[in-house]
Amino acid sequence: MNKFWWGSGGGNERGIHWLSWKRMCTPKCFGGLGFKDLRAFNLALLGKQGWRFLTNPASLVARVYKARYFPNSSFVDAVIGTNRSACLRGIFAAKDLICGGIRRRIGDGTSTQVWNSPWLPDSNPCIQTPQPSYLSNAIVSGLIDPNTNEWDEEVLMDIFEPRDVELIKRVPISPSYADSWYWLDDLRGIYSVKSGYKRIWGVVTPLTDDFISWNKVESVSHVFICCAFAVNVWRISHIDIPDGARLSFSAWFEQILNTLDAKEIIKVAAILYAVWSARNSAVWEAKVPTPASVVALAGRAVHNWQLSQPAASPTGNTHEQLPFPLSFSRCHVDVAYDSGLGKATAGVVLVRPNGEFVAAMSTPLPYCDSVIMAETVACKEALSWLKDRNEEAVVLLTECAVLCANLCSSLEIMSYIGIATKECRRLMSSIVSCLVLYIPRSDNFLAHALARDCFSSLQDVILFWDVVPPSSIMELLI
Repeated sequence: MNKFWWGSGGGNERGIHWLSWKRMCTPKCFGGLGFKDLRAFNLALLGKQGWRFLTNPASLVARVYKARYFPNSSFVDAVIGTNRSACLRGIFAAKDLICGGIRRRIGDGTSTQVWNSPWLPDSNPCIQTPQPSYLSNAIVSGLIDPNTNEWDEEVLMDIFEPRDVELIKRVPISPSYADSWYWLDDLRGIYSVKSGYKRIWGVVTPLTDDFISWNKVESVSHVFICCAFAVNVWRISHIDIPDGARLSFSAWFEQILNTLDAKEIIKVAAILYAVWSARNSAVWEAKVPTPASVVALAGRAVHNWQLSQPAASPTGNTHEQLPFPLSFSRCHVDVAYDSGLGKATAGVVLVRPNGEFVAAMSTPLPYCDSVIMAETVACKEALSWLKDRNEEAVVLLTECAVLCANLCSSLEIMSYIGIATKECRRLMSSIVSCLVLYIPRSDNFLAHALARDCFSSLQDVILFWDVVPPSSIMELLI
């Protein structure tokens, strides 16, 4: 492949290899060319077979291999012996990859062992408390109060260390569902060759020391938030951004989405692009622009983008264009979410077709490991509230396009999002006429303002408003 890439005419001509194969295979986000590393890609392909052994044990191939090579254990616990085939050796070569990226999704807890399974929402997903001898075969369902279907806190405090207690209490319980496996690196919880390849590059691939040190210095957060150049750019921009010193870039950007309005978010996106262009100019062309020129470039980009947008409708009523009957009441839903703590608050506002306020609700949500999980749980809470109010014709409006796609899709979702999505579908079927549709944040300002206000006030109780709207959205209704 080196000869093909660097050759200059075919035949026996030999071109200069300007980059090492290791650097060529380094992902683009780390400064490489993004060629596939053949060994890593083959390992990711083999991981697909291991994933099928794990999630589809009733298949003919899985039953044959289990009966032949590990009849008394599961794929996770199996140890390759001396009497093995070449196919089995290949599949087991990817066993560490699969086992490192899987987690147990707790339903009723009857098929998950407390000490021997990765089921906690943490980078170290196993129980760290020493195992008492009398609990050698303990299962998760033994930690659940059968009367309330919640974690039995007295049992947890008696057995586990504080770290494990806090992590266990974050795990949602769904007694109507069986325990299952899901893939940690995918939103739907399903292994793919692409996600397996990314995990190999992030965990397994042996990079050279100089590249590792360079990568640590130039992390995404460092480039866009923490380096001296980026700090000066944000200072000149006069945008009130959150402190990103102790946050990952994704967590920092989620706070941006939760705290800034739409116009400021567009400016932030333009500045991020301008900072990245400045970084590339410095790395590849040895030219370092000034922070002021970067801000000016971002400003021109925003201006050009605004000029390219179609003119707004003269009526300004976007709801007339949405695909639902005008006689339906509108229920706006949004969440405020802190990815660092997994904390979320939902805001729900119900209005009549003419825009008249009917009712509102805000509620703290249980621990959510992603903003998509928070949006899905918020939708479930809103639908439950609408059902209790006996609403018969309502459209639920959310700015989460992924949630709408999940509700319309027939594809299986194996992560915790899947359970919440199924509950949403069940609640929708219990309402006479109910739709869930996507709208942009600019049209979802009522729920967004309510969720953000209740989140910032640190209220851990469910609040309801009837007739008189909350003060945080009263001016927006006028």
